[in-house]
Amino acid sequence: MKYYPYIALLLFFIFPCFVYSETYIAEAFAENKTRAKEQVLVELASALFVHIESESTSVADNKSGLSARSKTKVTTNLPILGAEINCVEKASESFCHGVLDSGRASSLYAQQLKQLNQKIASSDDLLTELGQITRVEVIQELLVLVKRWETLHNVLGLLSPEMADGLQLSVDPSILKNQLLKSRNKAASLNFASRLLVEGLNHSQIYLAPATPHGSREITEFSQKLKVYMQRNMPGNTVNYANAFLFLRGEYFIGNDGITVTYSLNDRAGNVLETRVAELETTAFQSLNYRPKMLGFDQLLHSDYRITSDFQVAIQTNKGLRDLSFVEDEEVELFVKLNQPGYFYIVGYTKNKSGEKSYVLALQDAPDNHRFVQYVNIDDANRWISLGAFQVEPPYGLEGLQVLAYKEKPLHLVPTSQWDGTYWVVADNLTQGVARTRGLVKKKDYIERSKPVESVITFNTFPKSK
Repeated sequence: MKYYPYIALLLFFIFPCFVYSETYIAEAFAENKTRAKEQVLVELASALFVHIESESTSVADNKSGLSARSKTKVTTNLPILGAEINCVEKASESFCHGVLDSGRASSLYAQQLKQLNQKIASSDDLLTELGQITRVEVIQELLVLVKRWETLHNVLGLLSPEMADGLQLSVDPSILKNQLLKSRNKAASLNFASRLLVEGLNHSQIYLAPATPHGSREITEFSQKLKVYMQRNMPGNTVNYANAFLFLRGEYFIGNDGITVTYSLNDRAGNVLETRVAELETTAFQSLNYRPKMLGFDQLLHSDYRITSDFQVAIQTNKGLRDLSFVEDEEVELFVKLNQPGYFYIVGYTKNKSGEKSYVLALQDAPDNHRFVQYVNIDDANRWISLGAFQVEPPYGLEGLQVLAYKEKPLHLVPTSQWDGTYWVVADNLTQGVARTRGLVKKKDYIERSKPVESVITFNTFPKSK
């Protein structure tokens, strides 16, 4: 069975004399050249995203959630500059090979950042000379430029930290946001806030993701409710993830006297097209759960896992891999991909009204630990393999998945589990489950070739909105 498009991602490191350079390589097969080239860029962006996300830190002020030193929210749609892509036709398929060299690309990102900064500084100088209405328009345009700058700076920070440290934004984003928010009243309801966030979005084929709390990947009840209102008030219909050309993603900052929500519209290439900001009064959200409940677990699961230069594993859903929420009766399909032949098993995590558990996912009908381990042969390597789909049902809550892949069969490394009638339970505690899984790996990995590579996702499930 073929899966289109599918990607072969190879990540390796080159250490030339006196110069550190990291090289990302992506290979894509698809039904045509345009699609294959697009998927090379998507996969390069995904590789950068995983690295940036694992290193991302932020410093926030108490009002807006942003400061001049803050890193913008990382998205899976990142701009790729300087990639060399070559394509050939292969039978009924097209094949593209892309290379992104950090040493060569860094100068391009730095050049773009300097040009953007000059434009931002010039527009900022005009603000003192403009009337109120025009000021609001200029500030909105400035926030788009600032978001572009932050995104490019994030990428440069990975490719060349020293070069990124030498470039500073000429304005403070928090001041701009505060000036914009002062020009209008706070939103007293989710419905009004949603209108501010989507007004004038006259685009088609937009995928709308729920906003996440600043510094967290968790989707809260507030996130989900706001998304529902935004969907109702958008001028055009939204589409599913696979059919989208534009992606509307957001985050929110919890202040002392309200919540500030920022949404940005990105295209597939990672370019920021629009940015919207809304501030909500406390009465608009006080009846909803808006604070992340699983911040410690979220950070634990998404940190301290191993990414190697040659052996790769990835996991995602039919909605991608971040900012994920599903509602009652919605279908969740899971996909795993290895770039080489190998073995994998999956540890799941769930927290809802019934309690919390970590468990090993049974992938096939087999005895003992063989039931948990699946092999990917050479024909299926570099292809997204569906693990099947399931309908979202109660109880609703947090779900996490951690896939660990090995070049050799890891039967002795699968965490010990017991069947409770529903799950092969590792622990009745999420953090203990992560600790036991990674602790076992570290304890028994005597040789380099036995060490795993890893990929993780988390998502939340909710009842249908009434």
